[in-house]
Amino acid sequence: MYTILCSKCWSVKEKKADICKICYDHIGIEVDDFLSNTIQILNKNNCHTTFCCSGHVNDDGRFYIAFDKVYSFKNDLPKLFKIENKEDHIVIRVSDKELEIKRTIPEKIDFVAELNKSIYEWVKKEFPEKQPEVLFFFGDR
Repeated sequence: MYTILCSKCWSVKEKKADICKICYDHIGIEVDDFLSNTIQILNKNNCHTTFCCSGHVNDDGRFYIAFDKVYSFKNDLPKLFKIENKEDHIVIRVSDKELEIKRTIPEKIDFVAELNKSIYEWVKKEFPEKQPEVLFFFGDR
């Protein structure tokens, strides 16, 4: 499942082709539901993302957020993650140590939820002044 966000102001759109009701831009992008709040906060705070994946049960949580350039952050990432420094950009990924752990299907489901919740909490702490519309809530199962 995914949420459609305006690529200019990062507000939620109903359909990809719809004109944004906030900034009147027409380009919409699909973002995994689990990451929609996180991507909104990052982009509204000028940390521009290029690609992302909230992780999937069938690929052992291959979560990532790619950025358009190198950014530095005030707070350390949650222990589940690492930053890969590329030549001209960075990517936040799950740590190698976490990927080596063998998990059952229910454990993988919980792990993917934990990844997304922990990165969202980190982003809220990193950028407390600009919070998004609440698109997805991490509730108890």
